[in-house]
Amino acid sequence: MVELLTYAYLDRIQPQFTAFISTIAKGYLPLSGQASLWVEIRPGMDINRLTDAALKSNDVQPGIMVVERAAGVLEIHGNDQGAVMEAGKGRTLALLTDTAWHWGFTAAASGDDRSHSAPEKTGSDDGRALQRFWEGAIRWLVRDPALTLLHVGLDRNEYRRGQTVAARVRTLHADYAPAGRVEVGLDLLMAEEGQDGSKPVRNLSLTTGEDGEAHGELAGLDPGAYRLRARATVDGRSLEEQATFVLRPEGRELDDVVSRDQVLREIAAATHGEFSEGSLSRPSLRPARQVRVGSVRTIAIWANPIMLLVAVALLATEWTLRRRSGHG
Repeated sequence: MVELLTYAYLDRIQPQFTAFISTIAKGYLPLSGQASLWVEIRPGMDINRLTDAALKSNDVQPGIMVVERAAGVLEIHGNDQGAVMEAGKGRTLALLTDTAWHWGFTAAASGDDRSHSAPEKTGSDDGRALQRFWEGAIRWLVRDPALTLLHVGLDRNEYRRGQTVAARVRTLHADYAPAGRVEVGLDLLMAEEGQDGSKPVRNLSLTTGEDGEAHGELAGLDPGAYRLRARATVDGRSLEEQATFVLRPEGRELDDVVSRDQVLREIAAATHGEFSEGSLSRPSLRPARQVRVGSVRTIAIWANPIMLLVAVALLATEWTLRRRSGHG
């Protein structure tokens, strides 16, 4: 039986607390302004099962996980407050019939084995309708991200300065068929200012193709943490999804890797060294200075023959005295 010891939800973590978590976290480091959830349960080993369910069901990232015999602790965070609150909450599916196994045989016999994407018959009457139903049900129960009606993805999570951010959006109908010709609006916001009402850094509009996908690029961004928010309306339903990425700041020395003679000369002069241009020919090396801070010398008794003879003589004398006194 699992016992809940602690359940703490933070809708927006502050910079000070974010910095503290970053010093102890072994997983994904959180960003200021994200939502955070702390859970402690008993026994500790069940925290692994809880982590698996939370990460598979929502778009969250683990920051801290401690597994002990008595209790286990898990910290997860994410940009979407609703996703963080929803993490760990499961779904239930009830099929109220005892003849579901007839479905596959009936569909195969009547030639009504249809695919998910096409309403007409495919001709592959293999009787897998029931199997596909359960596969889809399992994917729905575990909240498979592939079944999200609006999905926004990036080619990577971290970029260097000057790299182009490539984004991909996908839209689906309620039956998970591709939704084509859907207008998708992309808003680029700073990660710390991702709440509603903040002014986007950049806007981008995309239209999905017949396959329900569209691609866009963002270039010329300044270093920092960003949040890409996608909004669309599919079948009268307003959808919103988002993804985060980081543009790493890199120093000028990495952008323009060129040796500067004047700087090297100044370093050599400050450290009492020598500057050589071109080939390095027999540099004058100063002898290493030895500093004795202490020493320990261990001498075994048998290392000196005289000391060994004295020790043997003392043992023989003791044995002789014990024999004479009757203690031998």
